[in-house]
Amino acid sequence: MNLFEFVLPQKDCENITNFVYQEKINWIRDLENVKALTSGYNPDFAFLHDMADFCCKNILPQITNHDRWEKVHWWINLYEKGNYTTKHIHRKNHYSMIIIIKPALEKYCLNFHTKFATYKVEERQGLCLIFDASLEHSVDPVQSDRITIAMDFHKK
Repeated sequence: MNLFEFVLPQKDCENITNFVYQEKINWIRDLENVKALTSGYNPDFAFLHDMADFCCKNILPQITNHDRWEKVHWWINLYEKGNYTTKHIHRKNHYSMIIIIKPALEKYCLNFHTKFATYKVEERQGLCLIFDASLEHSVDPVQSDRITIAMDFHKK
């Protein structure tokens, strides 16, 4: 299981958190496997485009043997008490990313599953994880607000 990580600055996380709480009134509940409030696929928010472009140009070429990437899907999730995500993979994509903007109080709700074990990730504000899109993952029910950004990338 390969997880690549980097960290988003705290100030960016705080700005995104404020943005999410302002925007959430326009959001939908339950996007496929995510049982929480969500922006829906591919919202046109400039900061998401900037993040994806940075990953495509700087991060993915460094961790793979391929230098041309494009974002395919991106969305924001706001988990509230009791919300969760069922086990799933992102089949059609080569790599996925989860960014923890605001971790839940319980720091071990994000799980990655292999055929041999389940690995719990200690979440912290700004944690960005990039992984093979075929890696199964889930989120346990949370007891407090949790905000994440998810993105999928294809090779060009």
